[in-house]
Amino acid sequence: MPLNIIQDKICKVKCPICNKETPATILSDQSDSYGKYYICKCQLCERLFFLHKATMYEYKQNKLIATNDIEYIFPYSNAEKVFSATINQISNSFETLYNQASIVENIGLTDISGLAYRRAFEFLLRDFVCFLYPEKAEAIKSDNNFSNVVKNRLPNDPIYEDIKELSLRAWWIGSDYAHYDKKYESVDIDDLKQIIDILTALIELIIKTNKYKQITKR
Repeated sequence: MPLNIIQDKICKVKCPICNKETPATILSDQSDSYGKYYICKCQLCERLFFLHKATMYEYKQNKLIATNDIEYIFPYSNAEKVFSATINQISNSFETLYNQASIVENIGLTDISGLAYRRAFEFLLRDFVCFLYPEKAEAIKSDNNFSNVVKNRLPNDPIYEDIKELSLRAWWIGSDYAHYDKKYESVDIDDLKQIIDILTALIELIIKTNKYKQITKR
């Protein structure tokens, strides 16, 4: 995540205290061979926080490129994401696993958090399929081929096509963080989280749609 300095001594960054994207006043900064350190004051909640902008090097397309992204912000953000009662009814593990992934991301371990978000999503998708077919729950849980769960265990109905398409993409992006050579350079953790948000909305929509379609004329 780059540090967006919008004017002298003012930067725009997500405050780890109030969790708002808001300008912060840079009170002090110090550089060393590892990068630059800042003490900032959020202009919204007026709390102090500390961030480190690291000078790092990485290979991209066989070229060594220097980056100056934010390596970490302290204190680490502990804001938990709350999902709907419908989603928690389907999967009692998803929200916990998702927020554990978020903690890992907030302390700067983005590669590990990619795998953690993938794991959270897999629990949700499997639990959703089990919710649809409770009589097949054991077989669904023990199916080690996640692609097969998505393609062949979800209902063969047009309303589920977007879930199938996006589920596979969430799996590809999340799994990419386990690969030595990444295949999806154009997408990142934020894209993965956006897809998961869309999928939770689609799942909730289907559950509620099916519920109200059961109302019959008398």
